[in-house]
Amino acid sequence: WKDKIKSPRVMKTVEVKSFIDSKGKEVVYQIQQKAIGKPMDQLTKAEIEKIPKIHRENFKKDLEELYKNNIGVDPKISNFIYDPSKGIQFIDLGGIRNYNVHPSNSAEGLLDMMLRNAK
Repeated sequence: WKDKIKSPRVMKTVEVKSFIDSKGKEVVYQIQQKAIGKPMDQLTKAEIEKIPKIHRENFKKDLEELYKNNIGVDPKISNFIYDPSKGIQFIDLGGIRNYNVHPSNSAEGLLDMMLRNAK
């Protein structure tokens, strides 16, 4: 699915690794491009309130693109990285939608949640 996503704010998977842990269980993880910026859970309320409208709109568009491609988004606040020049970037994506993150109501809902939990 990495080739289907066009947004520059969605970090692409560059490699998938797996190994067998000490209990004999296979552990699979992905290596993604590095997101530059500050995790959203470290932003203050004032910083979140200053996020420009275009970045909020792009956040919703990116959620729509991920949803359309059946890609899961873990809505944990630290999985969103904010950079004033790039906007809100996504990390920790899954191959399937395993969270109820629908773009029509989630973009503003996630931003509101981030604001409520900000320092």
